[in-house]
Amino acid sequence: MSDFSLGDEFPRPTHDDWLGLVEKTLKGAGFDDTLISHTYDGLPIEPLYYRQQDTQELGEAPYRRGARDNSIHLCQSYSNPDIAQTNKEILDDLASGVSAIRLKIDDGVSGGLIIKGLSDLEQVLDGVFMEMVPVEIDAGARANEFAALLTIFWQKQQIMEKVQGAFLIDPIGYFAANSEFSDGVESALKHAALNAKDTSMLTPRVSALCADMRKYNLNGASEVQEIAISIATGVAYLRAMEQQDLALDIAVRQISFLFNVDADVFLNIAKLRAFRELWAQITVASGIKPQLANIKLETARRMMAARDPWVNMLRVTSACFAANVAGASSVTIAPYTEAVGLPDGFGRRIARNTHIVLQEEAHLAQVHDPAGGSWFIENLTDQMIEKAWSLFQEIEAEGGIFAALKSNMVQTKIAEVETKRRENIETGKEVLVGVNRFENTDEQPVPVLKSGGDNE
Repeated sequence: MSDFSLGDEFPRPTHDDWLGLVEKTLKGAGFDDTLISHTYDGLPIEPLYYRQQDTQELGEAPYRRGARDNSIHLCQSYSNPDIAQTNKEILDDLASGVSAIRLKIDDGVSGGLIIKGLSDLEQVLDGVFMEMVPVEIDAGARANEFAALLTIFWQKQQIMEKVQGAFLIDPIGYFAANSEFSDGVESALKHAALNAKDTSMLTPRVSALCADMRKYNLNGASEVQEIAISIATGVAYLRAMEQQDLALDIAVRQISFLFNVDADVFLNIAKLRAFRELWAQITVASGIKPQLANIKLETARRMMAARDPWVNMLRVTSACFAANVAGASSVTIAPYTEAVGLPDGFGRRIARNTHIVLQEEAHLAQVHDPAGGSWFIENLTDQMIEKAWSLFQEIEAEGGIFAALKSNMVQTKIAEVETKRRENIETGKEVLVGVNRFENTDEQPVPVLKSGGDNE
């Protein structure tokens, strides 16, 4: 019996054939202006992607596709000033699917958990099986202080080699957020590098330093800008640790990267894939084997609305989906009332269940790199890599990330994007449901907690 294919009798349509039909449909309207949109970095988003891109193998350098282990910690953040209430929230969450905790400490600027000493920390973590649950300290300017306090806590329990976690020490991010560009940065970098050196010896499964992109994101940074700033910050920390005689193959494991993810699914997937590939190339350029970046993700504050906050549930679901598809070591989901006040039990439950449903019921944890091979995402990733590398080179030519911040180069570029973003929101070109479109005029207040844990 001979092979027969009906399709062979018809000519194979080309891209030009498709384009001709589209132009007829547009009836004189410009193709580029009508069907091609652009990101805030100027990257074109086309209506059709037809050229197949070469993709790397899963779990291999330079790690665009991530690792073969697809498990992602659900790491929730705790910021209620009341110690007893925070401990209750932690234990409730751990019993309901949370697998890592982040303590947001009051640093005198942004509020949070008030811990005055070791006894307070012990009360907060009372009942937590420390050998199984990674603990992160989010303390801003007080990061070194609380890194030491948590280390003492671990030493007292005699579990130093078994614990996991992160101190999230980010002196460059602190100087950027507070516009303090004195000579004290050199001392801060040296202190942070020494802390990382001690951490690598005392608690080998804990990372000390962090390139924290949350402040940049909150102030309007684009995806390409976040990638470039993060790798420039990572390089600065590698240099600081090398000056303290810490071997680079050990030093690279002392850096984590904390990114925000928002409701734009495809841009966030491409951003994280591009970052992973660039960081792996940075490690190779440093003279060590390519390394998979330790990426932590948190839903973006800038997308959380105080008006009609119920819509935030949809926003964090999209962000969580992007985080799971892109891959990371952990994801932190904000309660839908984040922009209004401290979350009650319902708000926390919805936040954690968003991740759990996507992992366990939508089975995202069982699919390795579902975005791999998507011509659109691969193309967008390539474009981000090219533009982010170019911006990184600009930062390095300025003298590194701290010099680029001190000269206001980075802030100026971010401000340009933020201005455009605000214009688009004000004119309705960028739609925020419940804020600038489909406002709910009969909106009722959502329940939040007072600092003591009571509803208001």
